[in-house]
Amino acid sequence: MGRKAEPGRGNRGQVRDALQRRILGGEYPPGAPLRQLHIAEEFGVAQSVVREVLQELDYHGLVRSVENLGYFVREFGRKELLDAYSVREVFEGLAARLC
Repeated sequence: MGRKAEPGRGNRGQVRDALQRRILGGEYPPGAPLRQLHIAEEFGVAQSVVREVLQELDYHGLVRSVENLGYFVREFGRKELLDAYSVREVFEGLAARLC
């Protein structure tokens, strides 16, 4: 995956947002493995940062963890994607108001 890192390398939130965009946009197809080392190198962050991001995305249902194998893009339907966008819209609005 010879992709260039997105602007603003190094920030955990930016790594999370970039991975989320790629998953929801279909750039990472369902079932695709998400390799921590590759992601860490691409964004110039420690693997621990990537692990935290993947754990967060697992919690939110975008990826799944398979013991001893790593993280994979979760398979989900159109309705689930639309629901995820609706929930994100609410949380981002709340976060903006709290700032």
